[in-house]
Formats: sequence, C-alpha cells, structure tokens
Amino acid sequence: QVIGGILVQNPVINIPGLLNTMVEKFGATGISLTAPLLMDNPEMCSMLKRQPAIAFALNKARKADLVLTGIGGVSKDTLSYLWSGIDTDREFEPLRENGAVGFICAQAFDIQGKACCPEFNQRVVGLTLDELRNSKKVVSISGGARKGQAVLGALRTGVVNVLVTDLACIREIIRLEKQEAGK
Repeated sequence: QVIGGILVQNPVINIPGLLNTMVEKFGATGISLTAPLLMDNPEMCSMLKRQPAIAFALNKARKADLVLTGIGGVSKDTLSYLWSGIDTDREFEPLRENGAVGFICAQAFDIQGKACCPEFNQRVVGLTLDELRNSKKVVSISGGARKGQAVLGALRTGVVNVLVTDLACIREIIRLEKQEAGK
C-alpha cells in the first residue's frame, strides 16, 4: 500500500481486503499502510511518516517492483471513494484555483505534469511524485473522457510507465493536445 487509507470506513471499498486479494493473485508480499490519507497540516504528516510502522511501510513501498495506481481528477464529477470523509469543496477549490487537474497517489499535479499545491501534497501520507518517479514500474489505470486532463497531466509527470485506459480518454487527450498546439 503506497498511500494511507480512506478517512471514513466505506463498506463498499475494503482497502486491506483489496491488498490481500492482490497479494494472493500475484504471489507477492503486501504491507499495509495503516494511516489516514490526509493530515491536517504538513508538520503532522511528517511526524506521522516518521513513526516506525508507517516509516517501515513507506520504505517497503519505495522499493516495490510494481506500483499499481489510479489517476484521479480534481473536478467534482471525478472524485472517488478515495476522498470519502474529506470536505472536498474546502480542500479542492484551492487546488483547482492553482491549476491542479489530477492526482496520482493523492499527489496533485497540473496539466503540464508539474506538482502543484505543495502544502496539500505535503499533507498526504504516502509516496510523493518524486518517489514514484524513482519506482521500478508504475502502472496507472484511469478512463473516460472526463479524466482526459488528469491522465494527460499524469503522463507528463514522468511517473507513469504503463497506462491502462479506454478510447474515450485517449480521444480527449488528443483533443486537448491539439487545442494546446493551436494556441
């Protein structure tokens, strides 16, 4: 597990159960990151990341052979269970105002793939974009036209080695790139 869990228990999504299923399917070793996803401030997050159990899990995540992640969008229609229990209006409006279009491992980035909103990113319990760039292989999954901006930005981060997506998302990425080229 490369990021902390959701803040509110979601009966539909069972993060430890998903981890166990993946471990069984791949014949791998799994380490749970028993921590919240988002802390109140960067200092608290840094302190939590230094706790032995959290530090151990994050160090194992940094050495993983394969990181499997989604690509999330910042727009209201693309928010997922990951942010359950978080006041997304309060948290995400500043992100949108500062150009954020998406998330990989809850780390915000802009359409050019640059990390943005450093204070927000420093509040996330998990791997950073720089740490993900240093991973052996990152496979990201996301789709739909509504995720086009987020996926394009994610590809530009230099984090993603393999993208699993659909035709609608690819068409939107092409449209966005043509739009940029025409400016």
